[in-house]
Amino acid sequence: NQYICYVFQCATGALVDEVMLTLKQAFSTAAALQNATTQIKLCEACPMHALHKLCERIEGRYPPRAKLVIQRQLSLLTDNEQADIFERVQKMKATSMSEQQSFEMLKFLMYDL
Repeated sequence: NQYICYVFQCATGALVDEVMLTLKQAFSTAAALQNATTQIKLCEACPMHALHKLCERIEGRYPPRAKLVIQRQLSLLTDNEQADIFERVQKMKATSMSEQQSFEMLKFLMYDL
């Protein structure tokens, strides 16, 4: 049970964000494995559970990459569901990609995935 600390410098802020997200995910996974004895039963079909899983997948990601994850999730919906969400998102005016991402997540919540 020894800890080692590495200090390094990244070329861009985006790279720092990716490294920090990876470290966070690694520690979260390790903590989850340690606490695996306490199992909570979740309904995999629950829309809120699906939304929570999507939020976990995009948390801390660089906004363009988070948008790609959301778009991949959208591609799993029917054409009518996609058109409805696209129409609703287009009516909202985002001032940044991060805000657009938030709008898309809101639409998922309203649509119940």
